[in-house]
Amino acid sequence: MEQKWPQNPTLDHFLDIARNRFNGNDKTSKQVIDPERSPLKLTFGEKNYYAFWIDNLEKDLSPITMNDFIYEQTSLSSQVELSYSVLPVMSCSGMVLLRTEKDAKKLLDFLLDPAHIVVSTRGRPWFVRDDWCRKFEGAMPRYEVKWSNRVQQDSSKLKLAYKGTKEYERAKELQCLRCEFHDHLECIYRRLESEERKLLTGRE
Repeated sequence: MEQKWPQNPTLDHFLDIARNRFNGNDKTSKQVIDPERSPLKLTFGEKNYYAFWIDNLEKDLSPITMNDFIYEQTSLSSQVELSYSVLPVMSCSGMVLLRTEKDAKKLLDFLLDPAHIVVSTRGRPWFVRDDWCRKFEGAMPRYEVKWSNRVQQDSSKLKLAYKGTKEYERAKELQCLRCEFHDHLECIYRRLESEERKLLTGRE
């Protein structure tokens, strides 16, 4: 039986933005990708694909580093799109695309494994929830990214913090803070949606 992924207003908003960037429909972007000149080459995957939202990433993290880390830890091939908030926050978010539900479940199991937490060398932990995944119809956007000679910042390198260590306990505390933040953010989204509906329909 196919898994039903719950709805989440914060996730839906982010995935719509990121998916439009992948598909070249982002009207706000000033950069236009030329398939003949760009280091990004557009190819296509299967009929359906799955998208994960991962929050609390280092701002200097590159998609290549994230792709490589996921592959090294899970043997899963993925595509990554990073998104930066207009708010003055210290982190960014990322969308990971996977071809099959089996791959999506494998990545989710890895990310939610209580034995470890993915952290940057600075100690910033990845944050993800079990409902932060969506299934999309159509071919999965895929980009071949040419390697860059740019030196990766130490803070954006990734590793695992294992349960029983001080590093793990600190990462867990930071994840709890991020969880509280997202709970509050979802309440704000629901209130905003309710107030907008009243104004748009003229109801009190």
